[in-house]
Amino acid sequence: MRIGKLKADELEKYIFKRTGYKDPDVLIGSSIGEDAAIIKIFDDKALVAHTDPITGSLDLIGFLSVVIPSNDVAVRGVRPRWMLTTIFLPPDAEEREIDRMTSQIHETANMFNISIVGGHTEYTDAVKRPVIVSTSIGIGRIDRIITTGGAKPGEKILMTKTVGIEGTAILARDFKEILIKKGVDKEIIEKASSYYKKISVIEEALKL
Repeated sequence: MRIGKLKADELEKYIFKRTGYKDPDVLIGSSIGEDAAIIKIFDDKALVAHTDPITGSLDLIGFLSVVIPSNDVAVRGVRPRWMLTTIFLPPDAEEREIDRMTSQIHETANMFNISIVGGHTEYTDAVKRPVIVSTSIGIGRIDRIITTGGAKPGEKILMTKTVGIEGTAILARDFKEILIKKGVDKEIIEKASSYYKKISVIEEALKL
């Protein structure tokens, strides 16, 4: 049994060689290290899009479904503006869960001026807990879009906050009772729970 992403060689074998028609306007598509696609739409403009699933969080799932894919658009130097969101619910999911998740999505999207323009929602026995898959989209000038492959030796990598923010926040919020039983101080858990506010890099990425 496996959990997690495919290995690089599996991606090369089963994914990257099977991407359909080779549209010449796709400047960057599926590849190692390049999270967001870049598609030429005008001579000087490109659409940037990225999809991410939220499978490892319950308490923050709606918030993360907006922020995580939008971060990948923002680090291209493009402001995320639109989003498509698909929500899969287990058969026993209650209406209050839908309310909580969609409220988080709405409030977070408003926070970053992102419009939810479509998606899909369904109950399915294919999942044991809620899963949200979102695609974030933006448009930017081709000559200002940043690519991972454009990095050169000697250039600096900037970290605007610190490591482990997302994972720390998820653990503190989804496993609070377990941490308390293990003897972790409540003040530490509360502080770690607040780290979710630091997960977005949208504003700092767009200032670089």
